[in-house]
Amino acid sequence: MAPEDSPKKPLCDASQLAELAPVSIMCFNCQGEITFVNDWHLHNFARDRRTREDYLGKSVFDLPGIVSSGLSGLVEEVFTGHTVQVENIFTSEFSGGQTGYQSMRAIPVMKEGRFIGGHRHPRGCHQVCALRKTRGGFRAQDEGVAERQPRRGHSG
Repeated sequence: MAPEDSPKKPLCDASQLAELAPVSIMCFNCQGEITFVNDWHLHNFARDRRTREDYLGKSVFDLPGIVSSGLSGLVEEVFTGHTVQVENIFTSEFSGGQTGYQSMRAIPVMKEGRFIGGHRHPRGCHQVCALRKTRGGFRAQDEGVAERQPRRGHSG
């Protein structure tokens, strides 16, 4: 067995896992500047309409999905060391221009008790409205995904 095939050596490092993960992963520093966005996010949330360069160096607070859903205040809690999780929040504009509901977890990264950055993991970029014909024409009908209250907690 070659040394690179050793069972003790990982097949890939954490950055490769983050890049290739089948979930959206975005990292930001202590100023809120985006430092990493993975391919899955670019394909599924941005619908290939934005590039990595469109995100890097920009503020996490300026993301269309954060602004249009009103989640800025909750994301600010990450900067005080709290993990934030929201489920099925309506978002009128994702980075790809679509509307829908999202669930998100934002996690602070601490070093020696000090906030140094965070991870944002939006999930469920899904549209939940369907057009249904009624006597008066068409109307949008919610398929039953209710907006829930956000959950907050300390990291760790």
